[in-house]
Amino acid sequence: MKNCVFESDWVVVKQADFCAVPGYLVVTLTNGAESLADLSVETSQQLGALLSKTAAAIEQATAADRVYCLSFCEQLRTLHFHLLPRTSQLLTDYQQATNCADQAINGALLFEWARDNYPAGAAMPSAYGELVLVCEKLRAALQSLS
Repeated sequence: MKNCVFESDWVVVKQADFCAVPGYLVVTLTNGAESLADLSVETSQQLGALLSKTAAAIEQATAADRVYCLSFCEQLRTLHFHLLPRTSQLLTDYQQATNCADQAINGALLFEWARDNYPAGAAMPSAYGELVLVCEKLRAALQSLS
């Protein structure tokens, strides 16, 4: 699978194919669940561990200050999570573009701004790292989950 960084019998983790920010991963459960409430205790525990390890891998691969984790399941009903690395460079770019450096960081607005301003195929500034190399680092970090 293109841009896949981890796959098992119950989950797929891949680089977002709609956004060019390296390390922006989508974690999708493959069991058909549409809500966290649908998960067994065992799957919930596995998911928690996977999200934690994935966030740590993103932090290491991208030098992110934060990893935003969101799950809306509106357009795609299957339970999935968006993990976006909020690096210092992404924050700086957002604050400069929106003239909001003197305001508290609004993660939801920054998340949407990044998705709108860095669509798939967009040329990313070199400070973000090369997409292919970041994916390789993430694959290596998540390999131990198999």
